[in-house]
Amino acid sequence: MVSIESDASRRDGVTLVSVRVSNTRRTPQRVTLRSTLEGPIWPPRTGVVDTPDWDDDTWTGTILPGRTRGVGFTSPVALPDVPGHRPVEVTATRRVGVDETDPEAVVAKLGGWEPPAELFGEES
Repeated sequence: MVSIESDASRRDGVTLVSVRVSNTRRTPQRVTLRSTLEGPIWPPRTGVVDTPDWDDDTWTGTILPGRTRGVGFTSPVALPDVPGHRPVEVTATRRVGVDETDPEAVVAKLGGWEPPAELFGEES
């Protein structure tokens, strides 16, 4: 089972959301979370680039068996005044093979790459 716990607070006009995603299953799980806030979100950034796990208001990542992973974002949108409102929801989970979670295995599946011969012109 995949479960989430989330906290949200508002400071200086910004909503801060933190989420803990836990996987109690025996296999790695690919989990997709979506913000339930009505407006833009600001995912974490590395320099000037959003982290690759984020696509608009959706986060997708792999949680290994028996592990918990933290996720967070901010938003200019205020939290709804609704008791029990969660700032995120799980929209998808699927089991993934161990080879899909190992970076070396993923790279090993990639084919070799060579620049096209046209780039070099013909030799005499």
